Amino acid sequence: MLPSTIHVQPNAEGRWIVRHENDREAHSEHEDATEAERVARELANAEGATRVLLRDRYGRVRDLRDERPTARGTRARDGRIAHP
Repeated sequence: MLPSTIHVQPNAEGRWIVRHENDREAHSEHEDATEAERVARELANAEGATRVLLRDRYGRVRDLRDERPTARGTRARDGRIAHP
């Protein structure tokens, strides 16, 4: 099986879902984006997925694989820190 893309996105009820790119059904559902991101990263690591895409409530998309967690926020590969 080829490495896939994992998606994190809000649903109509305001919860956050984690799903594989070609799946209509959610792999899991969460109360907040932080928990959904954690599960998506773990799933991607376990399955060898190359991308973890987060679509926020405003439709913006970012690849979580391009970021690494820090104590105060998230540091992008270019060194910028995005605080929560």
